[in-house]
Amino acid sequence: MRRRSLIALLAALTACGSGEPVFEVTDLPRLVLQKEEAPKGTTLLDDSSGYRSIEVFAEDDQEQTDLLVAGFVSSYVNTFLAPELFGEHRLNPAASLAVSYAILFDDAGAAERGIEVVKQDLLRDGTDLIGREAPPFGSDGFGLYGDLQAGRPPGFAFVWRIGNVVQALVAAGARGAIREEAALTLARAMATRAERLR
Repeated sequence: MRRRSLIALLAALTACGSGEPVFEVTDLPRLVLQKEEAPKGTTLLDDSSGYRSIEVFAEDDQEQTDLLVAGFVSSYVNTFLAPELFGEHRLNPAASLAVSYAILFDDAGAAERGIEVVKQDLLRDGTDLIGREAPPFGSDGFGLYGDLQAGRPPGFAFVWRIGNVVQALVAAGARGAIREEAALTLARAMATRAERLR
């Protein structure tokens, strides 16, 4: 048996014994927002959605290294944009967007480390961020509000862990246009599907 397969088997057995759900790469597309769940005014952007390798998912070398050290296996992203977001070749700060992603790690312990990497990356990229209450589902979760990325509208980020997967939802738009409860409702749909899957 190949070493990687043996490690994955041992991780699965350990997780099963601890009661933590164990997800596989093929589960990832079901752990993000689905096309029919597009936030109001947005549509799924196929070119910016799908499986993502570490090089595509993490834009900077530091995040890539940190995620790999944590135990990154794969990720899946669905991106939803309002058609007017990039009107006249520039960003429309009043338009809305949502990014839903799931990151698969070797095991639950790796996902615990991975969620900290995600948090540090969001804090590094954002400005004027305010901590929000952690989502009332999953484990090790956190929430943020503010300018999550330069040149993008402000928004909410909710991130949590279920077993060996870290799930996240970012919902952004003009100030006051994105409600926290609406963003949490979308995040809850992702978490509920993950919990039912395993």
